[in-house]
Amino acid sequence: SFPTRRSSDLLHSLRGIMMGGAIVLLLGLIDDVKPKGLGYRFKFAVQLVTALCLISFDIRIHFIHPDWLADMLTILWVVGVINAVNIIDIMDGLASGIAVIASLGFLFISLPSEQIYVNFAAVALAGALLGFIPFNLSKRWKIFLGDTGSLFTGFTLAALSLGAAYTHVNNAGVFAPILILGIPIYDTLLVTVLRLRKGMSPFLGSRDHYALRLEKHGLYREEILILSYAFSLLLTFAAYEVTLVVFNYAMVIYAIVGMLAVALGSWLAQIPIDY
Repeated sequence: SFPTRRSSDLLHSLRGIMMGGAIVLLLGLIDDVKPKGLGYRFKFAVQLVTALCLISFDIRIHFIHPDWLADMLTILWVVGVINAVNIIDIMDGLASGIAVIASLGFLFISLPSEQIYVNFAAVALAGALLGFIPFNLSKRWKIFLGDTGSLFTGFTLAALSLGAAYTHVNNAGVFAPILILGIPIYDTLLVTVLRLRKGMSPFLGSRDHYALRLEKHGLYREEILILSYAFSLLLTFAAYEVTLVVFNYAMVIYAIVGMLAVALGSWLAQIPIDY
């Protein structure tokens, strides 16, 4: 569980998010304005720096020892979430809407433990994205997240996930963030596995994302958004539940979600797409 900390320490953590967020925001901006973008190796290197920013402000995994292993897994988690959110930004309203739901999920889970920086940052991110979404979906005044917005959003969600307490009732609750961020994580794993099976690099773009597969299957984009939001809400509710129930019930929830994910992945893989 997350250690007890004073308000001054938690506001100190908020400055860590601001520092790392400024770096990843600049990274995304350069990537957006550069004609051919930045290489994935350079972006990974900068994202590693942002993860180290969080660690230096003690925003990190606390339930694993020794500390060096916890820090390595923190880096892997932060870089992974940043890119997972970036990967699902392939349809208007998709990444931003799911990020709003995830932010509110971290907010409600953190409220009882009064993790102040999580509360403030979650509300700020959700509010900013709710103001952005109508313009993103507008046909007249359209604006996009771009890498600037998606990388920053992913970084902030990763930081939020490291600040909430999940294990007051059972230790299995520590995996709740995987459910809250289930859709971007799932899409990342799906495209990685399917690309590797075809001998393709997982770092190259293609039209094999779950949302584009559903569109290819015949669903309208509005229907895909509604389904994505609904599943994101269900996963967030499941994450909330695993922090409240006993260990055995929590494992049952994880097992059900895992089986459904595998079944859905098998079905999605059968939808023909143009790589």
